[in-house]
Amino acid sequence: MRAAPQADDLEYRILDGLAAAQRESGELDEAEQTLQTSIKLANGKQDLPALANSYNSLGLLLQARRDTQPALAAFERSIALFDQLKARFQQAQVFNNLGLAYADMAQWEKSRDYLERCLEIGPIRWARPRPSATWCASTSR
Repeated sequence: MRAAPQADDLEYRILDGLAAAQRESGELDEAEQTLQTSIKLANGKQDLPALANSYNSLGLLLQARRDTQPALAAFERSIALFDQLKARFQQAQVFNNLGLAYADMAQWEKSRDYLERCLEIGPIRWARPRPSATWCASTSR
């Protein structure tokens, strides 16, 4: 049986959720500040799963801003952490995000490579489609 998480261990997870809500409502600067706080807290606690999730969230935020190179770097950092944790399903989520980011940049070959890596692990049934997902869906058939 797992011990219940302590309140301070949940703070950066809550911050990650808050940042997602801020991103969705267009408050991108606030979302980035919230994510940086989440990353700092997770890093201080050496909570690698939370850190990997926060880097993935940061990648999504930076991609929404069209700040592509830093977004790709955040996704790559997330993948490395999930790889270290052997968290294949979560890694597939980030492969999907990288595939969509490369599709947004019209780098079709890289997009396809990452999407195929995602599918090798397994489909992400609950992921919400993004506008560029139309192209991805048509190439994976």
